[in-house]
Amino acid sequence: MESMRKSKHWRNAARAPTATLRRASQSSMAEKTEAEKELEEQKKEQKAEEKKKKEEEKTKRKWFDDTDEYFCGFMGLQIMDGDGYAKKTKGMDIQGPMYLVSDGAAGDPVAFETEFATDPLYYCQIPNEENMLVCAKWWVGEKPSTLTTIGSAIPKFCQVAVKDMDKAGNGEFSVDVEMPLLKGAPRRLVKATISTKEQKFITKIVKVRLEVPRESWTEWKQHRWRFKEFAKTQSGAVIDVVRCGSHVLATASTDKLAKIWCADSGDCLLTLEGHTDQVMSVAFSPDGQLVATASTDRTAKIWCGDSGECLLTLLGHASPVYTAVFSPDGKRVATASHDRTLKIWNSESGYCIMTLNGHTRQVHTVGFSPDGRMLVSSSDDCTARLWDTQTGKSERTLLGHSSAVYSAAFDPGGLRVATASLDGTARVWNALTGECEIELRGHTDWLRSAAFSPDGQMVVTTSGDCTAKLWNSMSGECIRTFHGHEDWLRVATFSPNGTRVGTASKDGTAKVWSVHTGECLLTLWGHKSWVRSLSFAPDGRLAAH
Repeated sequence: MESMRKSKHWRNAARAPTATLRRASQSSMAEKTEAEKELEEQKKEQKAEEKKKKEEEKTKRKWFDDTDEYFCGFMGLQIMDGDGYAKKTKGMDIQGPMYLVSDGAAGDPVAFETEFATDPLYYCQIPNEENMLVCAKWWVGEKPSTLTTIGSAIPKFCQVAVKDMDKAGNGEFSVDVEMPLLKGAPRRLVKATISTKEQKFITKIVKVRLEVPRESWTEWKQHRWRFKEFAKTQSGAVIDVVRCGSHVLATASTDKLAKIWCADSGDCLLTLEGHTDQVMSVAFSPDGQLVATASTDRTAKIWCGDSGECLLTLLGHASPVYTAVFSPDGKRVATASHDRTLKIWNSESGYCIMTLNGHTRQVHTVGFSPDGRMLVSSSDDCTARLWDTQTGKSERTLLGHSSAVYSAAFDPGGLRVATASLDGTARVWNALTGECEIELRGHTDWLRSAAFSPDGQMVVTTSGDCTAKLWNSMSGECIRTFHGHEDWLRVATFSPNGTRVGTASKDGTAKVWSVHTGECLLTLWGHKSWVRSLSFAPDGRLAAH
């Protein structure tokens, strides 16, 4: 019995090293397997990256030849709905290279063409549907931007395009294209002809021809190669500013965003994101370097106008902030709030210098006098008030409106104030005496804003009747009415040189109008909700981002 136990003991002892070796071998194999797996993953990733690069190079070679001296850029077509939203379904957008086909040497117009194959998977059609728009843009570089955009087509209703094609009988229709670099040309508009082809009951776009008049070619030609060289050497960072115009404006919307736009081309230059609720107002600093916004999230913010970075958040109001504006020297910011107060802040530190009390209901707007010594505010208590910015005291109350006063602004001389009220009238007041000099009547609904022109000779008002009106500030005569918005207007303001008026509306758009003709020059699409505020930058500045 004893011998059997010893025998069993030695057999177990003999097996122990074998088991240990086996476990070590299995562990080594496991480690080797993990290493091999990691190596295989790296090889797969490397192969996938190489394949992707080859496909990109192949696609690029197939799409356009950058060494071709006639290659000038790209153009894209997009079908949008009446609200300005791009359709994302098949056949609603396309892009392609643009080539010079005529240099105008024979006296013909300079012409560029982009051709599209009627590919069953990649095409753009013209749907015969209501409230559908065909839009087009020409550019150089990876994507359109302020620097690289050559021209933008004025959107055309697809049904109008279909009627034009039926009338012509050749499957072609034309669109007007605004080319901001053609400063010498009338309205900077040229023509583009779009050719289509019927394929399985679908009207597909096959060619787009852009023609530039010979007399405008010289001016535009000097920019064309500059654009091309810029596109080759840059990867999106802006190192130089090409001035496509002198008008830049900012908008604020209930979609929680503020945007900065080129008011000549309609390109969105920058989007300011950071507020957590509706953005109620937007304003540039006097030097155009900063932007102030006010929001129902109870804050005002100061942003860098070039980078879009939020520099300061002004905290202190107990309720939504409706307006934020800079002082004429840019060193202070004034805010108006639902909490019935006004506040003046240091624009560099964000420190609240003083709080102004006096209104008995929510305060809608606030504005500095041209010398910065006074403030004017408007309120739901049916009054506008004038304040001393040094003492914070209310110096004068403008009484006369029978309903909430939504807007109050000084004239360029600081001697008059214009107000707009829900009682359906706008008034011009003597800032020194507080007397009403003129009452402006003509709108068929309540008023939301009133602002003086840079020379003080005109006042522009906005109303719930979906129009803006231009008035003689001395006689009270209505000079012009701006029609075009589909919903009520929140605000209107003049450009710094007084030749344009910008309007913001509940229909989700902002528009730029000619003061002299009343023509709508530009519609800004991009906000997803109604536009509450609009402000032009100081003249001559173009934001870089």
